[in-house]
Amino acid sequence: MTDEMPYWQRNILEDEIASEKRINAAQRTQDLGELVGVGVAAMAAIKQRDEVIAQLQAELEQARTQHKNLLEEATQMLHNNSEKNSAWFDVCVAYCSKFGGNVMLVSDHFREALEQRKKGVRQRDMVFSDL
Repeated sequence: MTDEMPYWQRNILEDEIASEKRINAAQRTQDLGELVGVGVAAMAAIKQRDEVIAQLQAELEQARTQHKNLLEEATQMLHNNSEKNSAWFDVCVAYCSKFGGNVMLVSDHFREALEQRKKGVRQRDMVFSDL
């Protein structure tokens, strides 16, 4: 078809085709640049997410350690002060204020442990199994 055209029309058509190819190549380059930018942003977000996860895991481990220490302390206080009624309630309030929870539910567990202790049963871990 271009053979039948005069040379000047053929030159214009070839210039338009070349221009279209340059525009398409530039657009593809821009698209690739945007994709790379999105990829870099995604990698940064993943890295930030991983850092947040690591921080939360460290905080969780610290909270678990504090929880374990408080339960051990509460159990020790309970067994050391088994004859004092106020001791178990103070421990319950301290537990609930630090970790949340229903004071009465926790105090029921401590009261049950106190009764078990008076009977001579020493099953410390069972007291906290439902908490």
